[in-house]
Amino acid sequence: MGKLEIQTVITGAGISFDAPSKLPSGEELAVAAWESLAMTVDVPALATKAISQKITEKGLRLEQLLDVMTMGPHGMPLTVLVTAYIAVESNAFNRNHSRLAGLPDVRHFTVNMDTLLEEAADAQHQSIDITHLHGRWNAPHEISTTISQYLAELGPAVEADFASALLGKHVVVAGYSARDRDIQPLLLKYPPASLTWLVYPSEGENPSDPVAARSKELEPEARRLLDALRDHSTTDVDERRSTIADFLDTVAPGTADPAGPIAASRGVEGASVAIVEEYCKVVEWRRTLAVAAVLANQGMGEEAVAILRKVKIPSEEREARIAAAKLRARVLRREGRRGKALVSLLWPVTRSYSAQFKSVANEVAATLPATRLHWLADPLDMALARRANGTTEFLIRTRLVQRQSARGELRDAEAAFRELGRSFTKAQVGLGNWVNLLTWHADVLKVLGRVDEAKNMLAEDLEETFYSDAGQAAALEWKLLELSLVTNGPEPRLIEQLSRLAANGAVAVGANQHCWIQLTLYGASAGGVPPRTELGRLEASAAARADTHMFWKLQQAEVARASGNLASARNHVRAALRIERARTRWQGSATGRLAAKLILTTAASQQTVPGPVRDRYAAQLREIAAELEAIGADLPAARARSNAAIASGRPLAASLAAAWSRSGWHVEADRANGGALSDLWQIVM
Repeated sequence: MGKLEIQTVITGAGISFDAPSKLPSGEELAVAAWESLAMTVDVPALATKAISQKITEKGLRLEQLLDVMTMGPHGMPLTVLVTAYIAVESNAFNRNHSRLAGLPDVRHFTVNMDTLLEEAADAQHQSIDITHLHGRWNAPHEISTTISQYLAELGPAVEADFASALLGKHVVVAGYSARDRDIQPLLLKYPPASLTWLVYPSEGENPSDPVAARSKELEPEARRLLDALRDHSTTDVDERRSTIADFLDTVAPGTADPAGPIAASRGVEGASVAIVEEYCKVVEWRRTLAVAAVLANQGMGEEAVAILRKVKIPSEEREARIAAAKLRARVLRREGRRGKALVSLLWPVTRSYSAQFKSVANEVAATLPATRLHWLADPLDMALARRANGTTEFLIRTRLVQRQSARGELRDAEAAFRELGRSFTKAQVGLGNWVNLLTWHADVLKVLGRVDEAKNMLAEDLEETFYSDAGQAAALEWKLLELSLVTNGPEPRLIEQLSRLAANGAVAVGANQHCWIQLTLYGASAGGVPPRTELGRLEASAAARADTHMFWKLQQAEVARASGNLASARNHVRAALRIERARTRWQGSATGRLAAKLILTTAASQQTVPGPVRDRYAAQLREIAAELEAIGADLPAARARSNAAIASGRPLAASLAAAWSRSGWHVEADRANGGALSDLWQIVM
């Protein structure tokens, strides 16, 4: 690559890593933003410390934190929160900035909010053609920094400008993580002719050493992006571990390289002071609601409710009072206190005006299924869906389909999930909601016996979408692994992949998601969770939600049954049914009830009993199979039929085995042919 071949440069925060100037990272800014906000509200020190720890452990990025703080019409104004970026004001440019600014006839695009490239150009008495894709620190109204903003994309004018600088050009990318969902896809949509991706080398590493160049992985998002560029376009991709200055020394020698004193950085501490000064201009109840939203989002419901009890919102601020009631109801509902959640919403419903009524009614509809007024939930949701649009309509319609699925209306639910996928886009509803739609749809397809179809749907989405949120990517990977276990049985490679996902921990993927991954791993390894303390943690984690808890009990029952411990299997099934009966009046689970019945009857049929008794159990299993087939649950129905044949001592028909094999149910086919594979993964809820 010659001197003039570099036509476009894209930069991220990594260009500032060259000492002595280092900008604060997103995690450091997030800690500063959170702690500055929390110190203006009466938050328990433990809560402040716990959130800060999650941020520093990369469980919560700055853009995610700011998204939470701005939740609803009465969160903190984003223009106040983005003053966190004032931390970059008094940093000074370094050699990397100087070398880039000295390149002639190059277009610069940066995701950074600092203006160091401009300052480096001024020092050389040069002009620079630069676009800040996410805004600048000194223009708060232009800053784009939350996940919601990233999903809204760059806008047609900026995208067209960016596209003209990418398509067919020679592009250098430096210090960029590729996490931004409004930018990543454009590199694939408008592929450059050649792309050089620079990664700053580790301390003491020799960048020219080809082995060292591969010693450290890129960010996962950058790795997926580069692999996709190699696979799907003609782009010549070159990965290099080098500082910008060293790279330019080899490809563009002779460009300006000014030297001079570099000022010390004010850093994060200055940002913290600046934020507190700005917060003082914001009314107290706004700060309190923002803090409560962050605590609730991080699973600290008790602390969030305690703060909400103290908040004093003026009576004329009706929207704010409604926002507080909705947040309180959401926390109470998450903690299982559904009745109190509903009561907390009644006051704003009766006193809200039309602009807010639908919003509060939506919270009521979400809470009703867990109360004695459950029969009102569907009519209210249908009425709300007719009058809603965008994300609200999507969430309401998704809620309706989930209840359909729980009642056992599986074929209708599958058609409804498919229609939702056609009617909405990822950008409209947000990636978190989209992941939920895919995993719930995959569950219904699985129970219907269309396992391969579900796997293809998830695999295609993972290939085309860059999920920078670890929990979202993990949710799809987990569901894909679970489906593979259903069709292939507990293969060692699948269990190894599950183990890697589980090792990420709750902070990385979210507590609920981590629990589901661990439950799947427990079942796949036939109960192989060695220490009793680990089982205790899993029990406590699963008990946090009724659906997770019921599945956990059925999981334990099936593991015990497969191991021949029939008494333990019966006890676990009874525990699962007690959980289900507590939900029957409100939510119910048709497939859960039938799965419990299937495990219990199969366990009974395993006992050494006289022939006529075995025949009775076989008949009961055939009845269960018919019940499952009636609601479309073909996969567990196949399991029930095979267990009925085994109970009666008859060999399974070869035609049935062939049909299972064609459907992708390899474990069932193997059992039909006399194989010894575990049938654990044929229990489907």
